[in-house]
Amino acid sequence: MFLESLERRRLCTTVVQGYPGFYEVYGDEGDNEISIDVPADGGSFTLDGQTFLACQQIAVYGLGATT
Repeated sequence: MFLESLERRRLCTTVVQGYPGFYEVYGDEGDNEISIDVPADGGSFTLDGQTFLACQQIAVYGLGATT
């Protein structure tokens, strides 16, 4: 499994590759804006200037505040 934590001061997100090509992006409890760029030809994506290759699927999860 590939796990990469991005710099928390900037994004407060975590990118996880559970299986090759299948990525999950997680936000934290804060007020985050997660902006992912996917080129028209697909196969990769960019998050905050870092490009992830051999992408087949991206799932994005934002965590809400609990009461």
